Amino acid sequence: MKEMNKVKNLQLIKNNQQNKYDEIIEYLKQDSGYWLNNDKWDLTERFFIGEKIYNSRYINFSCFGNEHIKNEVKYYTLYLVKETYIKKSSLLNSSYRFSYLGCFLEKYYKDKNSLKDIIKKELFLLQWRNYLITTNIAKI
Repeated sequence: MKEMNKVKNLQLIKNNQQNKYDEIIEYLKQDSGYWLNNDKWDLTERFFIGEKIYNSRYINFSCFGNEHIKNEVKYYTLYLVKETYIKKSSLLNSSYRFSYLGCFLEKYYKDKNSLKDIIKKELFLLQWRNYLITTNIAKI
């Protein structure tokens, strides 16, 4: 536990030094740049989860065509894991939806460079729900 606190202290980034995307990139450079340089994260890596979750070994981010959005999703995922805000099973369930989300964003929000640029949240949710239904991913 003491070692984990050291890692958390190394991860602190001062908001007034960089813009948010630069912060994201700095955060993803941890562990010798593993998170930034790899679009397929190995759950069995000692510095990540350290084991498979059920029978799954990888979390794949390659479905995101926009590099900025891909890095945002990587950041949110890594942050939730490192700060223990998400259970392993929830992490895996969320990661299964990345490919659908990547395709959806390419179709409806190709012009956006950040998730925060999606201003009309209600419209986003309505489009997302309709996308899942029309692609037979979700049922009514």
